[in-house]
Amino acid sequence: MSLEGRHLQAVEGAMIGWIGSCLVMAFLLSNAAALVNMKISRIPALLNAVNFGHEIDQDKALVVSNVLTCDASLKMYNVRIDRAAIMRVTYYSVAVMAALLPRLLRRG
Repeated sequence: MSLEGRHLQAVEGAMIGWIGSCLVMAFLLSNAAALVNMKISRIPALLNAVNFGHEIDQDKALVVSNVLTCDASLKMYNVRIDRAAIMRVTYYSVAVMAALLPRLLRRG
């Protein structure tokens, strides 16, 4: 194998490594966002469980209602990031990579 062929093979290996590491980091980041969204969805139940006394129950109900209606969550392209969304994106990404990677690495 010539020096030029070895250099090209090293560049391809580095490119695959960078793409793989970027995909892993994106997966870990979206998983962290899904965990935050899971914790955010439990805030209304937490507010209902806190006992402030009888006179604040109406105000507490309004706060819980506001939290439920404002839909506070981390979103990407107006899609709430949860585990199901992560699995869909991962599935489609792997399918596209499985279709395109052999074409990119084909020689000749």
